[in-house]
Amino acid sequence: MGNTSSLDTGRRASFARTTLPTEVAIEIAGHLAATLERPMDDLHSLRETCLFMRRVCSDRAVGRRVALDRFKHAMLWNKPARYAILPTRLTQVGNPKASFLTEMRVIFGETCSPQPCLDDLTRAATGEHNVVAYLVALFLYMNNGGVGDDDTTRWYVRRVEGEEQSVASGDSKPTKMRMLSNKGCQLCHEQTAKVVHQTTWRKGGELLPPTLVHGDILCTGSSCGVTKGWPQITLFCSKDCRIHREIVLFQREIGIYN
Repeated sequence: MGNTSSLDTGRRASFARTTLPTEVAIEIAGHLAATLERPMDDLHSLRETCLFMRRVCSDRAVGRRVALDRFKHAMLWNKPARYAILPTRLTQVGNPKASFLTEMRVIFGETCSPQPCLDDLTRAATGEHNVVAYLVALFLYMNNGGVGDDDTTRWYVRRVEGEEQSVASGDSKPTKMRMLSNKGCQLCHEQTAKVVHQTTWRKGGELLPPTLVHGDILCTGSSCGVTKGWPQITLFCSKDCRIHREIVLFQREIGIYN
């Protein structure tokens, strides 16, 4: 589909207004927001056609589907002033990627907090954004919020590792009888660290405020934490050992030291 700006937007908007229910028009606008190369420019053009399209394109559901990754670098370079306010605006309507980038600045920026509010990130993690789920898991565990937070952390890590799928398919093999991989965590670790560096311009080794981490983990396996022949993949005897190791590696990567 070509860009909306190259189409007869007035004629098409008039057609949509007279033939489509509002909820259908919102769904179509959301699809455009998720697939076009320049969705902000195209949505702006549609909003200018009539009041109906202004209401449709301004709906929160459309903002939540804007694919920020598709155009953020080009917009940051060509329209830095507009981009500067865009992540915050999209965060306010619940856009997962924007929420992630906004929280990166809050957590790892100049005014960073060792125990940040995770509300925006938690909402973003309810989707398919595994990198966000990974980051929420680490901070929940570091915050020592109790059994409930620990259970949520383990659930997020299982999701990142794809272990929820095996549970859903009926794999009832007890966790303690098999070693746990960190392949998914390793990928999310690298992606998250990259975003932190790009978003905050933080250099490796810069110190951040110390964070709280659970005490020593009672490890039950002699081979826990040892790479077993797969490059960069380590096996662990328990979920807690795996999470604790991820926290240490992530802190080392972005400059958090206890």
